[in-house]
Amino acid sequence: MVGLTGDFDTIQAAAKPLGILVEKAKKEKDGSVTVSHGAEVVGFSPKDDGGHWIWTASTTSEQYAKDLPQIVKGENP
Repeated sequence: MVGLTGDFDTIQAAAKPLGILVEKAKKEKDGSVTVSHGAEVVGFSPKDDGGHWIWTASTTSEQYAKDLPQIVKGENP
């Protein structure tokens, strides 16, 4: 799995076409930082580098363990 890092505009530009919410970080009065973002995971096919699958925050580790090896093999989970 790969997470995005970089400046806000780049991350937001990558997330937007996938329908994933990313908001600018907000510095709180106590000095902490609050960031709101989606919890979706997008699966990209090794065949065409396209995003074909999406998992939500409710996806279990068992489901990832079942699906990801199939995707790596080029199969549809």
